[in-house]
Amino acid sequence: DGNSLHILAKAAMDETATKLQKALRKAAETVFPQVASVLDLPKECVKPAAAASGPDLLCHAPCTAWRRLCHARWPSVHLNREGEATTVCITTVSPYGVQRQSSYGSVKDLSLALIKAMPDDVWDPMGA
Repeated sequence: DGNSLHILAKAAMDETATKLQKALRKAAETVFPQVASVLDLPKECVKPAAAASGPDLLCHAPCTAWRRLCHARWPSVHLNREGEATTVCITTVSPYGVQRQSSYGSVKDLSLALIKAMPDDVWDPMGA
């Protein structure tokens, strides 16, 4: 019946959100390890969207990570004349000790880097 389908769809969405949350958390350790813990906050985690149209899932964490990086001026933030952040530079160190500096000009840039850092299997509906 319709109610059973709704319950199954919700369970599938919850499972997808959990899988995506884990992938984003792991990617955050690579992209912005200084504030990756924002993904552990209930308000920031991946959750189903409330609207009937638009995306199925939402995650506010990249925006919060950007604000925290800008506010802390960590490690390097370039400001415009109005004092607004225009670029955030983050230095990360790989498990092998290789340093890498990345610059992000917006929340969108930071979000795209987070998506790129996620494992490929997160996009495979049959993946683990």
